[in-house]
Amino acid sequence: MKYIFLGSFFVLLLSSFGTWLAKPGQSTDKPVLYWVTDPNPVRSSQVDAFHEWMKDNIPKEDHYELRVDSANNNKSKKIIQSVSGVGGDIMDIATASGDMQYFRQMNIIHDLTDLAKEMGFGVDKTYASVAPALQVDGHQYMFPCNVYANMYWVNLKTLEEFNIQLPKDSWTFADFERTALRLRENAKKKFPEMRHNRYFLASHIEEQTMMRNWGIDYMNETLTDSMANHPAFEKTLALKHKWTYDLHILPSSADRASIDSSEATHGGSGPALFRSGNFAMHLSGRWALTQFRQWKPDPQAESQESKPGRPWFSEMKVAILPPPHDGYQNTTAGSRAAVMYSGYDQRRKKLAAYFFKFLASKSYNLTIVDSADAIPPTPEFTELEEYKNPAKYPNEKGIHEAYSNALKEYGILMTHSPFISASYVKTEFGNASESVMAVPSKYSPEEAAQIAYEQISKRIQQNLIENAGLNPLYKKLKKDQETIDALKAAGKKIPRALIKNRFYLGYYEAKGMLE
Repeated sequence: MKYIFLGSFFVLLLSSFGTWLAKPGQSTDKPVLYWVTDPNPVRSSQVDAFHEWMKDNIPKEDHYELRVDSANNNKSKKIIQSVSGVGGDIMDIATASGDMQYFRQMNIIHDLTDLAKEMGFGVDKTYASVAPALQVDGHQYMFPCNVYANMYWVNLKTLEEFNIQLPKDSWTFADFERTALRLRENAKKKFPEMRHNRYFLASHIEEQTMMRNWGIDYMNETLTDSMANHPAFEKTLALKHKWTYDLHILPSSADRASIDSSEATHGGSGPALFRSGNFAMHLSGRWALTQFRQWKPDPQAESQESKPGRPWFSEMKVAILPPPHDGYQNTTAGSRAAVMYSGYDQRRKKLAAYFFKFLASKSYNLTIVDSADAIPPTPEFTELEEYKNPAKYPNEKGIHEAYSNALKEYGILMTHSPFISASYVKTEFGNASESVMAVPSKYSPEEAAQIAYEQISKRIQQNLIENAGLNPLYKKLKKDQETIDALKAAGKKIPRALIKNRFYLGYYEAKGMLE
């Protein structure tokens, strides 16, 4: 098995190297740097903006050509190319993935701290809530290409059709259930021939947002253990199961499949079903507009009396609503951020650094303002009138500001533990949810939560064996966790310095639990 693995690795290595050699421009005199990113259509206009910005902001002797490489925007390919010495000069990474921490341990990304100070793209240029996700031990490794906060898009026409009032921003889980039930009943009355529920208040609701309402995150305060076996996670799983299979107010997989989703795109069927009115609300970031703005009329749907028509997005009446909460308003936030490959010489790194400077510039931020590719990485550009109320899209008034306000006021990014991959933790929580939501359920909420907890605990212990240098920090933080647990049990306040998980700092401060 070992030889099979090694053989496969070297085949991929040679393939990646061949791909790199085949890139056009490798043999030209003019420097060509590559930006490994997703295939979003707006990337080409962003590259054009960089080349234009370069004319006035980079010494002529440092001018170069930037090209997008979307073919290798895959974690495995990034790793294989990087360890083989031909990584992308600039690579995009989601802060929620934890890949930055992993790449740093592999020593394949460059410490940007000094370059950021010199060229003006330090963490002070972005949001305070985002800054911690860009650093490790005070050293900066990333700068955002954009940031996001998840909110509900609301199709006001659908609410009007089923005689539903737009909920208030302060709505609770009880409000969500009551409103969703009313929409379901009104849909039955309007379409009595409908055999199965085809109209829902919302496409889905995020489990992490629900858990945080009840005071827990994926990991504990010191990031030494998961909270998968906490009653709040079990409560979350049980409530989602109830809403999906008992009350039928959240769509199951079968519900989604039974509804026409012929317009499904890279965003799945959710956006199309939001447009058609089957989902009154769709949970997403501001970046959904890059798809929404491309919607065109569907004459066939317009001619069918059995379902609402599909208008131009500019003709739709829409609003933005935060997720429901039970006393602690929050939403999932994150960033698509850039890292710099560490394998090239200082000259090439200096050239790449100009792109990071560009990300903090007015020129780049205006491309985000105009394209709606999530939220601009630099906060000052969310105060512009063209961001708040774009003249070309009058029906978007108030939407953009709602997103940036949510990010600043109650958006919470993923906190990463030094002892386990964030992606592994998210996967195990997701596996628990899938086992409960299966038909029939594979496990009860309590059983699924316990299995997730055991799997994460095993992985942490395995990581401590493989990375013995982590043990002193782990032992220290475990003692801190014992202190925190004792203080909580005694109803005493907790010193801020003991808490390493950013979620608990915000939650405990809101609840008056910090010294």
